[in-house]
Amino acid sequence: MTVIDLGDHEDFEPAPAPPRPDVRRYVVAALLVAATLLASASQPAGAAPSVRAVGPVSSDQQSLLVGDTALGLDLTGETLSAYDAAGGGMLWAMPLEGLLRELRGAPGTAVVATDDVSRVGAGDLNDLSTHLVFAAEVRGYDARTGRQVWEHAGELLGAGELFVVREEGRLTALDPVTGAARWTRPSAAGVDALSTPDGVLLVAADGTVSALAPADGTARTLGRVHPGAEGLYASHNLLATLEHRPSADVMVLYDLRTFAVEQELPAEGGYGVWDCSGQLCVQSGGQSSQLGGSRVGSSGGTAFIAVSPDAISAGGGPTAPGTLPTGIADGWAEVGAYAGHRLALLGVPGGRTSWLGVATRGRFIALLALNAPARRCDIGETWLLCLGQTKAVAVKLSELDGLLRGYPS
Repeated sequence: MTVIDLGDHEDFEPAPAPPRPDVRRYVVAALLVAATLLASASQPAGAAPSVRAVGPVSSDQQSLLVGDTALGLDLTGETLSAYDAAGGGMLWAMPLEGLLRELRGAPGTAVVATDDVSRVGAGDLNDLSTHLVFAAEVRGYDARTGRQVWEHAGELLGAGELFVVREEGRLTALDPVTGAARWTRPSAAGVDALSTPDGVLLVAADGTVSALAPADGTARTLGRVHPGAEGLYASHNLLATLEHRPSADVMVLYDLRTFAVEQELPAEGGYGVWDCSGQLCVQSGGQSSQLGGSRVGSSGGTAFIAVSPDAISAGGGPTAPGTLPTGIADGWAEVGAYAGHRLALLGVPGGRTSWLGVATRGRFIALLALNAPARRCDIGETWLLCLGQTKAVAVKLSELDGLLRGYPS
């Protein structure tokens, strides 16, 4: 047995009493924790972005988004107005000098192309000595203040890094911010000049199709169409021409990459071709149709989310999978790309709201109720502008990042 000598109890001194806890320090710490939790609860991660009311910018008129400024015509088409995209109200308004042909944007600048109308002669319009003269003009305005910065005579053809204007047998490339001319080249008679997202195409009388280099205006031959064909429209790798044949006029669609004929349509009864919701719409013989296929950005083969109008009007989100095709008024219509995601808009006729969605795993999913019956949306540098028939709303793009993070692109 081992004996441990603990010594005499007289040798031990009592330990000092432990200090009393500082209750105030614990109270302050608890209050700080509570405040932190309250702040995080009031600003949860992935909170819905704010949908801001912009103003009466209508989907029925031309509109433009430049930085933090939304511009559009009033319903009469006679006044151009600018609104703060953040919901700060109207910034400025001005009557147009002539008929609006095109509204384009550049950094900090709104470019307005018009046909200025002047009357020549002292009589009324029934007097043969009186006629109207249309003079094309292009003007650049400070988008935020409405101050005119520059002016140039001519018809606006192309809008990219440089804006190309045609007047009196020549083409001139302008800096869209300052209006300074960068280059000028002659434009032969009988040559159709078409604006495209990439610049300007020239369709000559002998059928030669050329593209102008934005840097110096040199023409690069792309291919040939039927001699005498009139250039109508170019976009989505398609060129639409009007050919006058002995039997009838025909609208011919060419693939701009191969110049193979994609489709021929009769031109009697009215004809036209235009961009609609990322697809190419063609009107011929009184009939309208949308052209599918990857060459025009069609989303064929994608499964869509279908929802009844009653559910939309009641504020319920789309949940039932369906096969609703893209369209202009019904179903999902693609808006464009942002941060590697494909955004889309679901608008239902008669509904009080519309939905912003994202394409993921072969279908569109609703992300955000826009609190307005939007018909189309435009993606700008900072904002997503969605327009209805009588008003527009805006969502800051950076606020969408949290919602998009959970969906694979």
